[in-house]
Amino acid sequence: MQEFSKPLPERLVTVLPMIKSEARLVALWITEGRRIGMFRQGEPVTSSSLLKFQEDQRRNGWAYEAIIAWDDSLPLGYFDIRYKDARAEILGIFIEPQFRKRHLGRHLVRVAIAMLRDRGCRKVTMEIFAHNAPSLRMSASLGFKQVRSFMHPADPTKTVTMSRPVDPWPRLSKAMPRYSLLRGENFYFQHAAVAEALLDAFTRIPGVELVLGLGSLARGFGDKWSDLDMVVLGRGLSLDSFWGGELWLAGLSVDLFVVDLDSSPPDSWDLGRRQAYEESRVLFRKPEFRLKPLQKCLRLNPVERRWGIYDALFRIGWLGFAPRDWYMKPRYGYLWSLPPDEWILRGCTASAHITVDRVVDMLFQLLFLLNWQHVPDAKWRRFLVPGLELVPRSLLGKLEKIETLPRDASHFTERADLLISLVEATVTILSKQGILKGNLYRAFLKHCPDYDPKS
Repeated sequence: MQEFSKPLPERLVTVLPMIKSEARLVALWITEGRRIGMFRQGEPVTSSSLLKFQEDQRRNGWAYEAIIAWDDSLPLGYFDIRYKDARAEILGIFIEPQFRKRHLGRHLVRVAIAMLRDRGCRKVTMEIFAHNAPSLRMSASLGFKQVRSFMHPADPTKTVTMSRPVDPWPRLSKAMPRYSLLRGENFYFQHAAVAEALLDAFTRIPGVELVLGLGSLARGFGDKWSDLDMVVLGRGLSLDSFWGGELWLAGLSVDLFVVDLDSSPPDSWDLGRRQAYEESRVLFRKPEFRLKPLQKCLRLNPVERRWGIYDALFRIGWLGFAPRDWYMKPRYGYLWSLPPDEWILRGCTASAHITVDRVVDMLFQLLFLLNWQHVPDAKWRRFLVPGLELVPRSLLGKLEKIETLPRDASHFTERADLLISLVEATVTILSKQGILKGNLYRAFLKHCPDYDPKS
């Protein structure tokens, strides 16, 4: 897909804020930029004068950041930005000569825009010398427009001010605060820069009405193992204009989903797709595309929630972990007859502990449904469940014990008892909300595919 990779660098670089010990490196780049006529002339730049400039900007109400691009431990160049309220300026970009003509400068502008969007900025400007035709062409290709030209008192070279809006990427649903706890090297802004480059291509394709960012773009976090997940939605889309599945671009695995809304309307989507899309950000929307009907289709509805809760409860019970006062008693239309230590009695301790793990995951599913949320992918459940509003008070403490106790025969009973107590506390919450009433087993049979005579 050459048309999608053209504006992108060959590989993903690391971008990190300048630390004090790196100020000398940035000062050398600024000095070199002045020497070759890229930057406005001025007083000699040293590490101390650069740090003083940074402090002066802060005293004047501007936030100032210098960002260095790295390829492993090799510095490639830098850009610096300043911003106040909703406006921002990209002050300078410098790429080492041997790394130029690889779309890296263009990529760093997009990274800067992603950072400024994250900081709430809605407009960004750049000042470029009028004789710097390559930079003017690059900025124009990135959506910047000329707003004025002038001569600066400190440098009489004719300068052009270029400006562009920074469009927000709103969420389709509320953000999950737990994602802010993710740690490690975060490539989110690089992912956002690649996504913006792809948006330029996608929005030129006839029929595209909406582009969503999933995964790292939705979480605000992506590490070196994260894909860049995007969804293109529209009508009459020709799949020949896109690719399906994963494609490596800029050293990043980009996973693209293309949805034709005529053949696959939102009300036909399964729960997994709706969960992923509901968590997404809107990267592009045609003005006539109405978001509210889509958001309504994506939300978990009361019937799905109720059936999901019944399903999780019965599957927990079938593994022997129903509330203790239900054991060998008819409750909600069913006789709860299986004990939790079934596999201990059968002589397989490993299976007994694996059963505990399975029930823990089913409890997580139950808690998401209790909180009116779609059940996320399995790899995210344990991480996200402590952020739910309605959970048993002792959830985290008991979970930690369940997870850390030895997996031998002598500790099985303690793990099982802790887990059953969490199930009981969750059932109490469900009962108080009036969800558990009547013949649940009969209702379960009506929707369970395992008992559907047509299946």
